[in-house]
Amino acid sequence: RKLVGTRIVVRPPRYTDITLKVLLVTRPNTLKSEVIDTVTAAITGFFNPLIGGRDRSGWPFGRPVSAYELYYLIEALAGVDHVEGLEINADPQAREVPIEDLPSLRSLTITPVN
Repeated sequence: RKLVGTRIVVRPPRYTDITLKVLLVTRPNTLKSEVIDTVTAAITGFFNPLIGGRDRSGWPFGRPVSAYELYYLIEALAGVDHVEGLEINADPQAREVPIEDLPSLRSLTITPVN
């Protein structure tokens, strides 16, 4: 049932491309390749539209990407001492990226500093 004059419109989501460059310092006595694999998996999972987001129940439509959440996510991982730098969409000063519907991680570069 629907009211007279009601239009139902179904469309696919619009994705906003996200590129990330992460400079991180690893803890002593850790394998950098394992830390990079862990960080890659965590970030990729975070941006997954179905099982990503802050509470792992899917990315909410229109919710912006926050650099602070990425810092928190990365620095909580085993083997990571701290994030030295984070560049979102080629802007090292970006703290939040507005999203139309959903984010799409197009490029991820992780570089250990030490």
